[in-house]
Amino acid sequence: MEMQHWHVLIGRFSGVIAGIFGLIVLVTSEASASESLDRIEALRTEIARHDALYFQENAPEITDYEYDLLKLELRRLEAAAGIPTELDRVGDDLTRGADQIRHTEPMLSLDKAYSEAEVADFFDRVARIAPEGVVSFSLEPKFDGVAVNMVMERGELVSAATRGNGEVGEDITDQIEAIEALRYEWEFDATRPRIERIELRGEVFLHDSRFEELNAARSLAGQALFRHPRNVAAGSVKLTDLAEVASRGLSIVLHGWGAVHPIEATPPSVMDFQRWLERVGLPSVWQTRYVTVENSAELNHAVEAYRESFSGYPTDGMVIKVDSGVLQKELGHGPTAPRWTLARKFRPTRVETVLRNIVWQVGRTGILTPVAEFDPVTLSGSTIRRASLSHALEIERRDLRLGDAIWVEKAGEIIPQIVGVISHQREADAVPYVIPDTCPACGHELLKRSEGRELLCANFRCQEQRIKRLLHFVSNDALQIQGIGPAMARRLILTDTVDDPSDLYHLTTAQLVALPGIGDKTAQDLLIRIEASRARPLERWIVGLGLPGVGKGGAKALAVKIDGLRDLLDEPRRSVALEDFSSSTAEELSGYLDRREVREMIERLSGAARVP
Repeated sequence: MEMQHWHVLIGRFSGVIAGIFGLIVLVTSEASASESLDRIEALRTEIARHDALYFQENAPEITDYEYDLLKLELRRLEAAAGIPTELDRVGDDLTRGADQIRHTEPMLSLDKAYSEAEVADFFDRVARIAPEGVVSFSLEPKFDGVAVNMVMERGELVSAATRGNGEVGEDITDQIEAIEALRYEWEFDATRPRIERIELRGEVFLHDSRFEELNAARSLAGQALFRHPRNVAAGSVKLTDLAEVASRGLSIVLHGWGAVHPIEATPPSVMDFQRWLERVGLPSVWQTRYVTVENSAELNHAVEAYRESFSGYPTDGMVIKVDSGVLQKELGHGPTAPRWTLARKFRPTRVETVLRNIVWQVGRTGILTPVAEFDPVTLSGSTIRRASLSHALEIERRDLRLGDAIWVEKAGEIIPQIVGVISHQREADAVPYVIPDTCPACGHELLKRSEGRELLCANFRCQEQRIKRLLHFVSNDALQIQGIGPAMARRLILTDTVDDPSDLYHLTTAQLVALPGIGDKTAQDLLIRIEASRARPLERWIVGLGLPGVGKGGAKALAVKIDGLRDLLDEPRRSVALEDFSSSTAEELSGYLDRREVREMIERLSGAARVP
């Protein structure tokens, strides 16, 4: 009896233990599920923010690779939690209030692969329905620019639009015309149906050499450097100043098609489409290669062998396409991407180094740009020691601290950038970096704009701003006065020989030869060039003023409306002249032109200019 009672007690105790254990498992599971849902919500919010930065503001804070990792993590967590994904959508680059054009056929995005295994999965899916499992593919660089859709009818460009939300894009017809004249003689070929109307899918991009030229000019003029060729392309296609669009030196490449009329004229393959482009003189993907393979290993080998040949233009991977139009049609489309093509992305080459300092460069408008300095490293064949940071918030977001071990890579194989901190190597005594609250050049208190992203020195007398304004004034787009480079401009300002650009027209030989390294011949040559600049056209003088939001095209528009620089100081004349500008630009311009220092400088310059 006692033994039986003991067994009963043990049984009850075991039941209690099991219940407690089950409760612990349940609580732990619920806590884990709650944490997972919190992480899913946080990732969705973060991805939405990065989408807005990338598509609407053209100011991404993270690399494509970092962005893709966020999306992969979100997909994994959503799948584990049994939650439908919200990622099956195309990014939206539409600007509120802009004119829109509906695509005849949707502009989809591309599925991505970061490994050979993913390429193998893609090949296997295609090979299952291909005749005898042998497939022909086209391989082409994935240009890192802005996707556009251009409609051509009987050889003439009818319209052009951004990708937008995939269904509707922003009208950029005039901008595309400013970049390149897309037209051809409407050909007749008795052997095939003639294309009456076709949607051409392409990319607006910037060659590496042109990107470097633009940044060199901006550096000389004291302007903030462009961060990435894609940012230039994305910003340029939405500019209303068409002269400025044309001056950027952008290029267009066509890589695919949408709707074709009549449908019988649809290209039967990628190869046939590219040959048609070449025949009629439209910009084709000249680097496309075609391979026929029997297995995924051959396809991966071809991709790896080809990737090293990309040079001279920004890329962010390779596009693999099924060549046959018939096979493309059989494979069809998914919610956001065709099933017959794949973007093979390659993890960017990155190197480890140590962050030593963050210096702040002051531009001619007073905006400060942070630049990271680190131990020199070799990346993509060049030695780098510095990388520009987007803004103050990037320092805080990445929690950069001096002495940190960091990862550095080149965006698009061009621009060095910090992509991460190796936090487990951080020294215990590392302290957070303190964002400056005073100008490093003049000590003036800094203003914060754009939700803290932008630091501004509002001191018009700041010597760094004065140096940059002088460099801008003598640049090739403005008064084109050769002989005043960064070193000379600094000497002129720091010795008080020149206070602002108007003082150039009062310089004497004695003042110049008093400067270190300046002889009589050099001084006289410079004075001759300064004197010759008096006769530059009015639009060049307007460019030289460095007015906010006014490029070469805007300067031309102003020059048509005014008779001389003094008209910019006359409010009625100025109001008429600014009618063609947006209200925000006009307001900013008026505020700038009303500053006492600006008015005084314009008064002095108007006396120096000899314009018709």
